[in-house]
Amino acid sequence: MTETVECYSGADFGERPRAFDWNGERHQVQTVLARWQTPTGPRFRVRTEGNLTIELSYVCADERWRIRPAPEPA
Repeated sequence: MTETVECYSGADFGERPRAFDWNGERHQVQTVLARWQTPTGPRFRVRTEGNLTIELSYVCADERWRIRPAPEPA
């Protein structure tokens, strides 16, 4: 199954995620909670309109997104 992320891209690619397809469903991003850069590419923690907290990671070498539930805070 392909994981796709729709982003706003201004000066940089993938500046702000807007929506993503995951587990066969379309999810709209309500809020970007955090954004940081990793050695493999940008990563975002987002909250969806359905109140899911998700991490979106772009892997530059593979030119693809990885989507997973965000870990619970300690």
